[in-house]
Amino acid sequence: MTSDRWWAYNHLPVRRRQVCWSHLRRDFEFLAEGRGSDKDLGHAGLSVCKELLWAWEIYTHTGDRRELTRRVRAAANANSKPSYANTPPSTPATARPGC
Repeated sequence: MTSDRWWAYNHLPVRRRQVCWSHLRRDFEFLAEGRGSDKDLGHAGLSVCKELLWAWEIYTHTGDRRELTRRVRAAANANSKPSYANTPPSTPATARPGC
């Protein structure tokens, strides 16, 4: 189930839910405007979104599943060791209106 994290979906097990990519991208943009490790996380997340959505765009126009797989794997490898990996977590972000 892909959703925007609306409370009505909370009854579903976490493993059955996926957050909408547009909402994730918005969250990463919000973090990228922040400071410190939040900013790093935001930029890394935006990079992943960009690569994934670009790979999907290519797939929808070409139907080339091998190229889609190659691009997704390349993006995953490029982002496998983000710069924020060793920083302590910050305080949880509060929910923003509109998400």
